[in-house]
Amino acid sequence: MVDDEGRAVGVVGDRELRAAALRGLAESAPVVDLMDRDPVWLDASPSDDDLRESLEAVGASAAVVRDGEGRPTALHDRRDLFAARDRARHAILMVGGEGTRLRPLTAETPKPLLPVGGRPILERIVERLREHGVERVTMALGYRAEQIERHFGDGADFGVAVDYVREERPLGTAGAIGMVEVPTAGPLLVMNGDIVTNLDFTAMALEHARRGAAVTVAARPYQHQVPYGVLRLVGGRIVDIAEKPTRTWWTNAGVYLMDAAVVGRIERDRYLDMTMLVEGLIGDGRDVESFPLLEYWCDIGLPADYERANRRLSEPGTP
Repeated sequence: MVDDEGRAVGVVGDRELRAAALRGLAESAPVVDLMDRDPVWLDASPSDDDLRESLEAVGASAAVVRDGEGRPTALHDRRDLFAARDRARHAILMVGGEGTRLRPLTAETPKPLLPVGGRPILERIVERLREHGVERVTMALGYRAEQIERHFGDGADFGVAVDYVREERPLGTAGAIGMVEVPTAGPLLVMNGDIVTNLDFTAMALEHARRGAAVTVAARPYQHQVPYGVLRLVGGRIVDIAEKPTRTWWTNAGVYLMDAAVVGRIERDRYLDMTMLVEGLIGDGRDVESFPLLEYWCDIGLPADYERANRRLSEPGTP
């Protein structure tokens, strides 16, 4: 961002837009309310190693090179410098549910293999993960596991290595993680296998690493308009009336990044829900962060969700 004289005054990127959403700023907010006014300012472009060191020192998302009059001559984005290091290379997909709310569609077909926009849900997920650098996908199976195994095999046809674990009994939304050998380097990505989303997994991984979080949870805004005038009361006295206000809550989007220490505390063959895991980490004082999911997202839970996702992804040009 530059002022009227062309002098660099700040940076607006993916991180600033997501942070603005968390602060409740509207899309029409002035850019001066969104921008980072204190990126790394430089007089010349150093080596990539020096750039990384400068960005890490202050947690900035970008470095800007300015000439003697303050005009920008180069922009170095954190994504270009850290994506290869910080991305998740291993993902675990939870695909063991029976999809009872979608019957009869799931009577013979596991929900992750239901077609959305002409392709199975799980194919779309795997493709998206591959595009963001995931090399290995472990699928935690349950209901009609054989169909999923036959469809994906070893993953060679889908550009990733695919392996499987089977839950002999329900282990909750996080218990299956304890059955998987995971690498000690880099974050582990865990995701529900019935989600269609354009989430930027690379941006999420960069923020996870920058904050040094134990777990980062993708958070999706859910809005509801109250159909009445809402009174604000102080001791029974009305001090304000908001006419049909819209409230926003941040909800769990079913996508997580976690470090190796967190994975190591998940016991094998023991029931554990992700909520239980996250609440335990918070209680232990560990850093649990949110990542605003502002892209398209649909949890295929009900017939209406399935129909809505099919309509959208059947439109020409929709990824």
